[in-house]
Amino acid sequence: MQNSNKSDSYANRCASHTSKGLRECTFIVLDIETTGGNPQKNALLEIGALKVVRGEVVDRFATLVNPRMAIPNIIKGITGINARTVKNAPNAETVMPKFLAFIGDHVLVSHNAQGDIKFLRHVALKTCHKQIKNFYLCTHLLLAKLFPKAKDRTLKGAVRDFKLPVTRAHRAEADAEMTLALFSVLLTKLQESKINTVAEAIRYQGDIESGKKIGWALDSNTLKSLPSCPAVVRLFDRERRLVFKHSCYNLAKEVRALTRYNDLPRGVLRPVLAAHSIQIKPFPNLYDAMIWEQGLQEGKCNDKQIEGYCRILNCVYFCPERDGFRVDVGKTPTHACKVFGYVESKQKFAEFFADVAKILNVKLTRRGMHLSTNSALLVEMLLSGELDQQLVKKTRLNKFSEFLQSVFLNKTSDIEKLQELTLPNKLHSILDISGLIVVSNYRRNAWQLYPVARSVPIAYLETNGDWQAYLQANDRYKLIYRNLQKAQKDQTTLLDSGVLNATAWWILSPNNKRDRIFLDIKSLKAFKPENKAKSNKLK
Repeated sequence: MQNSNKSDSYANRCASHTSKGLRECTFIVLDIETTGGNPQKNALLEIGALKVVRGEVVDRFATLVNPRMAIPNIIKGITGINARTVKNAPNAETVMPKFLAFIGDHVLVSHNAQGDIKFLRHVALKTCHKQIKNFYLCTHLLLAKLFPKAKDRTLKGAVRDFKLPVTRAHRAEADAEMTLALFSVLLTKLQESKINTVAEAIRYQGDIESGKKIGWALDSNTLKSLPSCPAVVRLFDRERRLVFKHSCYNLAKEVRALTRYNDLPRGVLRPVLAAHSIQIKPFPNLYDAMIWEQGLQEGKCNDKQIEGYCRILNCVYFCPERDGFRVDVGKTPTHACKVFGYVESKQKFAEFFADVAKILNVKLTRRGMHLSTNSALLVEMLLSGELDQQLVKKTRLNKFSEFLQSVFLNKTSDIEKLQELTLPNKLHSILDISGLIVVSNYRRNAWQLYPVARSVPIAYLETNGDWQAYLQANDRYKLIYRNLQKAQKDQTTLLDSGVLNATAWWILSPNNKRDRIFLDIKSLKAFKPENKAKSNKLK
């Protein structure tokens, strides 16, 4: 218990430095030389560290370390350190307690700090059974953020570019001196960017480990007062750039989930930790929130980065491309002309299309596969079920037979091989989905109705009473049905992939069972108010 209290006290002291100003904080600027990069297979050769208070070096720690192992020739060439150099040097068991006492709980600074500190942590734990919990700043990360056009981000290259004194490279104390010179330039640039505290600088450098330890920059009182309603949450970095957006059923619950850093996918964690401000927009239901989210024009965050977290309905899509079509799996792009979904597993469909590509003798790349018009039509029939062997035998469609004879006369064996393949899961033609979405409006105790043609809403209706009675009154359902029939035939409108994704997800996704009501166009034609519509799925 006593050791636990000491450890907590040490961690708290480390954390206390993060609230200090960059010019007031005490830093330990350090560098190490090792026999190799992997701390489990290699050993320390040299440590150099400078204690810096208000820009002045007030103390130094410099020592060679006997690695008790052979020094690789490449390391000898880089550092000039050989067996004779370290013959009488102390070993790590002797050096580490003194080094840990020197650094205390102060903030560490290093070039490529993550590698150096990972190595030091391993040695400290192995030799002293102690953990290094100090916060750190990395001059390499800060250089990349503050000077994105810097051509050479190595320590020696950066020092030379800034016309700073260049000392003997790849010796620990000399490299620590150069790191301090570079760090002084970066401190000035940080303050010019209105980054004044250690915590702000740590968040700005963007490493996930430090970000998780230090947490959000967002005001905790604001987060506690968020409503429990459907909403779109948007996070912005300190430059007011949108880094994250997400529609949700319960805003308060969603934001609490975003603070559980260890549960977040890495692609989501990075933009979340970069958040400096939050904006929320409540909605009467999730569907409205999703549609509004897709229409945001203020700037785009990295959708691919947060793909695994957001409500994206992965589909197989066909895009017109030089003398044929590109077929791929993922979020539907704007220029897609055929879409099949939903894809339950991208991995299984990737394996499925690897077999298809092999049969059709085409190359499968990261962008999918390029197919001729005839081959694309064949794959379309495969996805829609028209190529199913049993279906063909049962129906013996004349049109299908004529198609095979005229177009694939010399590819009978390919067709037979394709017929033997099994789709990972059943697919629907997304652009053939038409009907009526019904969602509740919790604000006004009302119902919202969205006629949907080709998976895109074409109108908006609202009623305060029973929605089924509303459809029946004055035969509104018949008018909606006729309008949908007309809209279904219109294929000239440019596809809005964002709205299509949101609508198709709402209708098809197994994750949306809470309040889904959807009448497909056939059900709408035969609508009767006594037929209690439930969370319908397409058959």
